[in-house]
Amino acid sequence: MATPAVQRRLRADVTVTEDLDLSLALPPAPGADAAPAAGTANVIHTAGGARDYGYEGALVAGVLLFGWCVPAVVEVLGPEWLTSGWVQVSFRRPVYSGTELDLRVEQGPVSTAEPGFVSATASVQMSSEEGSCVEGQAGLGPSPWSAEIAGLPRRAAEPARAGGDKPHLMLGTPAADLRTLDATVPVHAARAFGRSQPEPMDAFSTDPPVVHPAILARQMISLLGHTYDYGRPSIHVSTQLENLALVPAGEPLALSGRLMETYERRGHHYAVTDGVLYGAGPEPLARLRHTNIFRVARRDPKSPNR
Repeated sequence: MATPAVQRRLRADVTVTEDLDLSLALPPAPGADAAPAAGTANVIHTAGGARDYGYEGALVAGVLLFGWCVPAVVEVLGPEWLTSGWVQVSFRRPVYSGTELDLRVEQGPVSTAEPGFVSATASVQMSSEEGSCVEGQAGLGPSPWSAEIAGLPRRAAEPARAGGDKPHLMLGTPAADLRTLDATVPVHAARAFGRSQPEPMDAFSTDPPVVHPAILARQMISLLGHTYDYGRPSIHVSTQLENLALVPAGEPLALSGRLMETYERRGHHYAVTDGVLYGAGPEPLARLRHTNIFRVARRDPKSPNR
């Protein structure tokens, strides 16, 4: 039964980031020379690398913060959220390993505008003593932005390229389709990630598991790096996800994508990427929009935000 509001107290841990990246790394296809796109190191999640850019320590990955919100979202909106729900979250300030976090997911307005269909919404907020870290909304039914992403068709996955064969992503790179990513998630990776969560859910941690929504968000990072060389570090800014079905671990998945735009803000270079995930059938399993800083400006350590 859904509940109107859920609160959790969490302690941030950065170590799961590397574990997730390594577990998602698929072996190259027979005869391929390139390393897999997933599993590439991002030094912003290491103490030394983050300090080089003016941060106090290693940043906890946005996909982990998002993942920690999922059980509370399901508790408020019900298990149907996993097959017909959406979420959009933005990461408002750096979160360091060891930070104590307060998560609150609260039911919002309920609509019965469509006969026989109840649409519920929820607010999502995660805060530390420094202020709000994660803010967002979730809901049941089609997302408000579903039609904007729906136009990406199912395509066959394309092999990875070596780094030297990729064009450089930069400000002004035009909108364009991306090389389709083999987004298959090994069963062991899906199960290990599900069990690593502060609040494990049966769907993600049993055998066979389904793929956690946070892993889907992580695959969008690999999607952009599958086409473009944009170096490191990068910082996750926001995720929009529309769940259309449970995503099976261990079965072939292909992620079609499109670079939508690049822009600059306060010295950072941003990229917005759309993706539609397909399995063996013709219907999509999920739609996503991912925004990240692909070129990080060095920061004044006294600044509370990016």
